[in-house]
Amino acid sequence: NDVDYSVNVIDPDRGNINVQMPRHSFRTIIYKQ
Repeated sequence: NDVDYSVNVIDPDRGNINVQMPRHSFRTIIYKQ
């Protein structure tokens, strides 16, 4: 299982989004948001 994180992100346009990502890219994706 490559998915280490499951994050719920509240998006004003699309609502509640569940984001699943591998551990190594977690920080990169969070900072891009």
